[in-house]
Amino acid sequence: FDPSKFHFGKVATDEVLLCFNPRQETACQHTATMNTCHLPKYASVQDTDAEACGLDTGDPAIIIVNAKPVCRNHIVIVPFVREEMPQVLTEEALVLGLAFSMRASPRMWLSFNSVGAGASVNHLHLQGFFPGLGNAR
Repeated sequence: FDPSKFHFGKVATDEVLLCFNPRQETACQHTATMNTCHLPKYASVQDTDAEACGLDTGDPAIIIVNAKPVCRNHIVIVPFVREEMPQVLTEEALVLGLAFSMRASPRMWLSFNSVGAGASVNHLHLQGFFPGLGNAR
């Protein structure tokens, strides 16, 4: 991690879609007949009248606009944004990404790539995709 280079702590505040904290509610579960996972319970949408949600959030993750999406509804999940961690997958980041994807949609795909595998930003993040929802325009 090099703080002088671009990292997700430098994005514009209007690029922060929401803050995510899976600990705000009890555990959730997807089954064939029931879904107790509902994203609004776990997220704070960026809003001037709402609780603070932005780059200085105390929540474990922020969800931001992907400036270079490969498809429509391609997002970036940034765990622990203030800790400025390098793009090395940790157990905590993986669990946080899985918790977000489970609550966001049973169709959401989650991915990770390291700097050695072509990640363009050396700041811990995961990619979120909602397949079948069209191409980027």
